Amino acid sequence: MKLICVLSVILLLLIIYFYNIEESYEAPIPIHKQQIYIDSLNDYHQNIIKNNNQKKGLYYSNKSDEYELCKLLYDPNKRQKKISLIPKFFTKDECQIIIKEAEEYANSNKWSVNRHKEYPTTDNEITKKWYSYNKIVYSIYDKIIPEIVKLFEINPQIVSVNEIFISKYSMNGQKKLRTHRDGSEFSFIIALNDDYSGGGTKFENLNKTIQFNTGDCLVFCGQEKHKGIKITSGTRYIIAGFLGIIKNDDFCDKWAQVYTNLSESESDDDEQNDDFSTNWNKY
Repeated sequence: MKLICVLSVILLLLIIYFYNIEESYEAPIPIHKQQIYIDSLNDYHQNIIKNNNQKKGLYYSNKSDEYELCKLLYDPNKRQKKISLIPKFFTKDECQIIIKEAEEYANSNKWSVNRHKEYPTTDNEITKKWYSYNKIVYSIYDKIIPEIVKLFEINPQIVSVNEIFISKYSMNGQKKLRTHRDGSEFSFIIALNDDYSGGGTKFENLNKTIQFNTGDCLVFCGQEKHKGIKITSGTRYIIAGFLGIIKNDDFCDKWAQVYTNLSESESDDDEQNDDFSTNWNKY
């Protein structure tokens, strides 16, 4: 009788044990459903700040710092050549995954052609709904923002991610993008493929066309005048991103007005020179 009682207790405990395991088990959350919360980004950003050894920075300790930074970003004489190429930012496989997701998204939602009114591109915004969103955003905080900090000697705490989108240039659609400035203090372009002819990004002040390899990332001041060179065959995919600074005053807006008025006429008549390209390492 005692043995039966003992066995019954053991059996009951086993049932409770396995029931609890089953109840506590949760299937892994698919990556495309994961959310990047502000707190996690802030924590990640703080680690970058902590590990960043700056010699000098503009910390916004007073308004004069913000004034000087805005002048640096909007004065073409000061910001010239402050651009940087990060090779192999993404692997070829990662780029293919992003392209595939972009086309699948466009099949259901179409490509947008009027999100950017003044300089429209064939694009779609990359949001938290995308499978690739987490990878892209963390790479921005891990690689692009530190590169901006190094180029412009600023505190990473004042840099914010404003927009990320994927653009498509094709022979039966948009082939190029005329000369423009971005609506941001900082910008980046990530090449998702290189199996096309033509293309590239031309900077007016440098008179250079940057040709990318798959996975390369170009970081630059968004106020630097540039354009997307016309493709002549194939399809070109890029990720573009706009980053800004957290502003306490309207200094940047004032500087933007000054230098925009000084160079109001932006022409795309130099297309005959669009095929000229140069290896980044040569300059």
